[in-house]
Amino acid sequence: MNNNKKNKLKPIKWEDLYLNHSTIENDYFDLFFQPLKNKAIRFFLKSKQHENEILLEIGCGNGLILKIFNDLGFVTFGIDINFKLLATSLIEKNLICGNIVNLPFKSHSIYNIYSFSVLQYCDHDKVFSEIKRVLKPNGKLVLIENMGRNPFSSLYRLIHKKKGWAYPPFQTPEKYFNWNQRKKVNELFSNVSFQSYHLTTPLVMFAYRVFPNTKIVHKILNVLFNIFNFFDHVFLTILPFLSKFCWRVVIFATNKE
Repeated sequence: MNNNKKNKLKPIKWEDLYLNHSTIENDYFDLFFQPLKNKAIRFFLKSKQHENEILLEIGCGNGLILKIFNDLGFVTFGIDINFKLLATSLIEKNLICGNIVNLPFKSHSIYNIYSFSVLQYCDHDKVFSEIKRVLKPNGKLVLIENMGRNPFSSLYRLIHKKKGWAYPPFQTPEKYFNWNQRKKVNELFSNVSFQSYHLTTPLVMFAYRVFPNTKIVHKILNVLFNIFNFFDHVFLTILPFLSKFCWRVVIFATNKE
């Protein structure tokens, strides 16, 4: 009996399938953003009520997250304005080249909508209006967005501009999400939650830009990132008003009935 128990396969977690820890250690974007994307995936999995629920990613890019959702049992659709980027997608079906301020879907037809760092390129009011229109009643929404008031990321953007560093096609920021927009989001949706991250950790981005790309540098910067991340948690717990000065916000919401 005991032998049979030992021989039973342990359940495989999706994190084990999709998170490459060596990649996370070597790519500072993953270091910053993968934990936030994980929160979104867990949220959709927890709230999923039906088999083959439709999930739409607006600004789907190369389809990495779409592939994860597809493998996890969602029927995925992706829309992006960049045709060349869509051509590199890991997902080949249900991809649409178009503008997210005019979503080509019937009203109340989508169960779930996910987006990562897209609002900054668009008219916020139009995007929120379209999201609300196409989401089913009680449909779920997760947005991971840049905010504009973090002093360290603002300095980084200023240096980016002064250095003349080019943005990828269709990715020149126009307007960042503002903490004061919470009221508008709460009017449109229910069960809204705003979770802010990266108050001081953007300082580590400067180090990644300045120091050489070596394993020892990555290890040191990973340690620094974890230290700053710990202090962020402490600061935001003790002084929650600092949330509006964070670099990133994750918005969880449900469409009203």
